Amino acid sequence: FGGNENPGASTKTEEYNGSGWSAGGALGTGRLSISGFGIQTAAVGMGGRTTPSGQVDTTEEYNGSSWTAGGALSTARRYLSGAGTLTSGLAFAGTTGGAPGAGTPQTVTEEYNGTSWTGGGALGTARQRGCGTGASQTAAICFGGSVPPVTGNTEIYDGSSWSEQSNMNSGKASGMGFGISTSAVSTGGETSTASYTATTETWDGTSWASNPATIATGNQAMAGQGSSTAGIIAGGWKPAPVGNTAQEWNSTANI
Repeated sequence: FGGNENPGASTKTEEYNGSGWSAGGALGTGRLSISGFGIQTAAVGMGGRTTPSGQVDTTEEYNGSSWTAGGALSTARRYLSGAGTLTSGLAFAGTTGGAPGAGTPQTVTEEYNGTSWTGGGALGTARQRGCGTGASQTAAICFGGSVPPVTGNTEIYDGSSWSEQSNMNSGKASGMGFGISTSAVSTGGETSTASYTATTETWDGTSWASNPATIATGNQAMAGQGSSTAGIIAGGWKPAPVGNTAQEWNSTANI
């Protein structure tokens, strides 16, 4: 949902059923650099920007067919990350102010209960364009992003505070991640200005390992969701043109 239609902030939502995409309900407010969490019938979209230099505190909730207004973020920001469920979610990191790619990276964490946001523990490393994933607001992971420069810093949230973990093998910003705090996947992203990677790393709860699987081409700013054994990524911005490619991740103990 949302994103950059080049030009313009999109209100579009698309739903995936395992083989193809179909149109869903439109966002009330079109936004670039938006983040979210949840499942297809109970999702949250928050933050982002509607203009080149602005950011919003707007939150919307999706019920499987349409979006409705949710509680506003306390700190309006873009390039933020999210994790959890509609009634137990997190928004963290991001940036405020300035032109795209600029602004002030944030350590701010907010917790969502399905109605409103409240303050949570601050990240140890301020960042924007990082990855976030996790099952709930008591078990989430944040990795990568831009400080600047790009970082491989990894932190785990336990419901009240963040703790430093082993860094990724390669720092990157605007990559894609999915999974849970003890088993996650990271792929793609920007490793330096206008340099994009196709590499993948996997997290086992203790450390990151380089994985031989690569995406079709180096890319950044993709959307995605899933587990460490079955996930999907879609779209992206390399930086131009915007893409409509979707790729699936499948992993077993042997493959």
